[in-house]
Amino acid sequence: MSAKHLILASAAALALAGCTSTLKAPQLGANGRFTTGATVNPEKITINGPFVAAEHRRMAVVLNFTEDARIKDFFYQSISNSGVFQRTFNEVGLERYVLENNIRDVTDTSSLISLRNLARAEGNFLIIKPYIEAGAGYQVKSWLEVTDAASGQLLFRTEKQATNWAGLDSPLFYPLFNSLIDWTEGK
Repeated sequence: MSAKHLILASAAALALAGCTSTLKAPQLGANGRFTTGATVNPEKITINGPFVAAEHRRMAVVLNFTEDARIKDFFYQSISNSGVFQRTFNEVGLERYVLENNIRDVTDTSSLISLRNLARAEGNFLIIKPYIEAGAGYQVKSWLEVTDAASGQLLFRTEKQATNWAGLDSPLFYPLFNSLIDWTEGK
């Protein structure tokens, strides 16, 4: 992680801690989406490639972007709860998986080169990298980047900004997760 992203993630963590945000991983509603009245502006969604269910549905790895365990767990659990992937790993879980299965050439579970080696050994999967950036006042921006592990190609990016008056889960994070689900369904 670059120093800039570490500083921005730390500032965002402070902003989240200072204002109300439940950071409780949601369950899907009856419509197959996380319950929120907010959406992501289509102009803030970039699609560079399709979700290929035969390759991508089997596994996702959610990379760390902050040292704050609550925030890391929130993103990991929420993506896991989306029901899109058969298996979802955070970096610690992936390390355990690599060790238990004696997979070679994976020396760092956040390195794109090691993750590409894992895709060659185990089959393709997606790498999901969340970001949070604190803005002026109560403004917070968050985005998700989804990369194909085998090719290293950024396939999908979704971004949203919200004002943190009474939490960010519903106005900021749930719409990001819902746009990820939409992309996996070809919407």
